[in-house]
Amino acid sequence: MDFEAKETNHSPKKFPRIPNCTYENCGGVSFVLIRFAKTEDIYLLERTHLLKFWERMLIGGRKSIKKEEIQQLGHYISLGMSPRIVYIRVIDSLYNLK
Repeated sequence: MDFEAKETNHSPKKFPRIPNCTYENCGGVSFVLIRFAKTEDIYLLERTHLLKFWERMLIGGRKSIKKEEIQQLGHYISLGMSPRIVYIRVIDSLYNLK
């Protein structure tokens, strides 16, 4: 499992500095958690979707991801008490781990 957690105060989300393994073919489960600080919205964006945005940037397209794109393709993560960010439930659901 390979993941990064990023936070932004702005929308759109500029491409974060993420290790190349997240963009390259690492195999396994790979994703980015993105938190929008102003609204406290948290999304899990799978590597496959992140790669589409990365490739768009490499060919001269937009260098950021709109919040609306993340909302459409990402998976909303609700906040809890303990643990605070309950992303494991989303991982279990996406990859049939339970």
